Amino acid sequence: MMKLVLAFCVFPAIVFGQLSILVVEGDLIIEHSGLTLSYYPLGEFKPLDWQTGTAYYPDGSSKNFDGIRYNLPEDRAEVNANGNILPLLPGVVTGISMGGSQINHVFINVPGETPVFMELLSPGAADLMIYRQVDTEEKPDIEGAVNTFRFEKEIKEVKYKEIIYIWHHAKIEKFKASKKHIGLIMIDHVNEVETFMKENHTRLKNPKDLVVLFNYYNQL
Repeated sequence: MMKLVLAFCVFPAIVFGQLSILVVEGDLIIEHSGLTLSYYPLGEFKPLDWQTGTAYYPDGSSKNFDGIRYNLPEDRAEVNANGNILPLLPGVVTGISMGGSQINHVFINVPGETPVFMELLSPGAADLMIYRQVDTEEKPDIEGAVNTFRFEKEIKEVKYKEIIYIWHHAKIEKFKASKKHIGLIMIDHVNEVETFMKENHTRLKNPKDLVVLFNYYNQL
């Protein structure tokens, strides 16, 4: 299980067009205009390929690339620099954006015992993020199973799991799919949020519904 440890520090603002990223005393602050972020199910996310984009660095600088992508198996961003594929590890960059002037994916360097990239799904007072990682849980061997020889090359399918996180009030925590947890996160607008959830039949285990809910809350 990944352990998140926040360091209370200030990074310079990172600005490119319609996006800036700032961490103040452990709290993530995103300033933006016209972002079109959305949740991509794994089947659509995995084949996501090269796009124009920007890498943002802790010293406040940024660099645009004609090709940038997120390498899910390696848990890292990669850029195409004059034909050379270079990794951008989460400990090196503060974040990346994809889509150029029409940003559609933003990945944040989330500090922890081991820094990781999480995709930003909804920025605001409570930042909704998703962490995709290789599912390392293996099924136990069936007792008494008989091994057989196979001449075909067996291709092992890599499975992934998705974990929703919330970054708010200088704290990063796993999201619990319960109305009680929602109430604690959105305590300043709990009545409006409860009405919204009831009217929209919000499913707290559905990432698409969570994006809609957090977009609503973050605009209040």
